[in-house]
Amino acid sequence: MLFEPLEPRLLLSADLSFTALTASDLTLRLQVVDQVQHVQIVLADTAAQGGETIISSQELAQTSSCTITGSDSPIILPLT
Repeated sequence: MLFEPLEPRLLLSADLSFTALTASDLTLRLQVVDQVQHVQIVLADTAAQGGETIISSQELAQTSSCTITGSDSPIILPLT
């Protein structure tokens, strides 16, 4: 019997989460995208266009909690 791997999917009603494996400069913000409020976890990234990379984004209405798990390294997390 042969099994084919399934493609990865994001559960749309899932909680927003991110695990930082190294020291990270993160921002948790509320952003309006196409007239819908989104909760975003953003990484400061000088190499990226605009100086940041959106790590995770989800509609606020679909978000019941937000979890950021850190490592032993410090994480800077301003709330905007």
